[in-house]
Amino acid sequence: MNSSVKKNTIYSFLKAIFSLIFPVITFPYASRILLPEGIGKVNFANSIIDYFLLIAGLGIYSYAIREGAKLRTSRSEFTNFSKEIFCINLISTLVAYLLLAISIFLSSKLANYKNLILLSSTKILFTTIGLEWVFVANEDFKYITIRSLLFQILAIFYLFIFVKDSSDIYEYCIFGLISSVASNLLNFVYSRKYISWGQKCKLYLVKHLKPLFILFGTSIAISLYTILDTTLLGFFANDKEVGIYSAANKLCHMTLSIITVINPTLLPRLSYYFDKDKNKYFLLLKKSSNYLQAISMPCVFGMAVLSKRLTLIFCGSNYTDSISSMIVLSPLIFIVTFGGFFSRQIFLPQKKDSQTLIPVICGALINLIVSVILIRRLGALGAAIGSLTAETLVTLMKYLYAKRLLKKFSIFNKFYQYLVASCIMGLSIYFIDMILPSNLLAVCVLVIFGILIYSLILLLLKNEYFIELLNLIKEKVRLKR
Repeated sequence: MNSSVKKNTIYSFLKAIFSLIFPVITFPYASRILLPEGIGKVNFANSIIDYFLLIAGLGIYSYAIREGAKLRTSRSEFTNFSKEIFCINLISTLVAYLLLAISIFLSSKLANYKNLILLSSTKILFTTIGLEWVFVANEDFKYITIRSLLFQILAIFYLFIFVKDSSDIYEYCIFGLISSVASNLLNFVYSRKYISWGQKCKLYLVKHLKPLFILFGTSIAISLYTILDTTLLGFFANDKEVGIYSAANKLCHMTLSIITVINPTLLPRLSYYFDKDKNKYFLLLKKSSNYLQAISMPCVFGMAVLSKRLTLIFCGSNYTDSISSMIVLSPLIFIVTFGGFFSRQIFLPQKKDSQTLIPVICGALINLIVSVILIRRLGALGAAIGSLTAETLVTLMKYLYAKRLLKKFSIFNKFYQYLVASCIMGLSIYFIDMILPSNLLAVCVLVIFGILIYSLILLLLKNEYFIELLNLIKEKVRLKR
């Protein structure tokens, strides 16, 4: 990776780490105050809003990053493109709000959550005016990272001041909105760095609609197996089961958020390389794949082994039922990582958007069938099984499509090294876990020990990417001296 890509990746990792620390600080507090029922109410309302957020989004985020990255060297062309995309986004946002109003009116279940849903719906408007894709397309990850950190700190103060007992559900909902709403307001103001809003230009909206609708169809299908589990739990089970599942899902996705940061970070650069320099494209792709494998594989085993400890420490004894769901969901750390890798690093740069659409439609159908059958019997565990089944099918289908595009080029040439190292690491911390007390210090010790064991195995296997990383660290240390 060249220096600018490294800097962007570092900024994105910092943002992801802050995003991990954020729920580590806030979720243990909120989960104990609001209990599973309170957490379940807010998350059910948010799951409903997520569908309408997708309608408003219309697949714009990925499309705008890909196409905007090619125009960023010309401010005039980028401005024209941005205004066209923003106009389309405003129209889709209006449609989303109209459909939301109709849904609340027609559904008695949604009507019971009306106030929470309406409060949560503010993020639809602010996501639209936030223009996040403008900054990603221009690879301004420094701004994104600093901005996110500042407003996350503000949200933390709000949580501890205003969420005091189990009745503070609306205050908790507002806490979830503060960071995104404030960030998006600042985004709109700061967008003048890249967009000349006063520039007069003719807008041609129709040319964007076909690729947008393909990506929109993909987004809708994805939502049916990523959001559907929470929604179905809300309809077929109860708020407590939603809260139990949300706790397991939260812990799993906290880890996932750090790993998957590589995918959107590299999208603009890969899109550029695919058009200009195929050799650099494939070199960057191979390195990215190996880094993702090296990070995600041990996290799967670590999450499964430490599931009980993590649940009790971060959620409390009221969430013990979520342990089994967390174990079932732990493989998603690897599976979702590479589902995103195939879409964002292979299909999107090569303009093979439809290659994502077919797998996610199949995944949506499978998740719907499995979840409807199992949620009634198993509650949160049934939703976890449905989610794992759907994500596995989707990623497997994407892999088969990707193999055709890459032909003889291998992105999993070191897969068995990461698997062997992760298995040995997992067994090691499993046996040590049985003799240590149940506290946060013990978790830290297990994590550090696991990292050391995993690193040692990769060294013994002479993994070239791990050795390259160690050499890079040594060079940095020498330079500082």
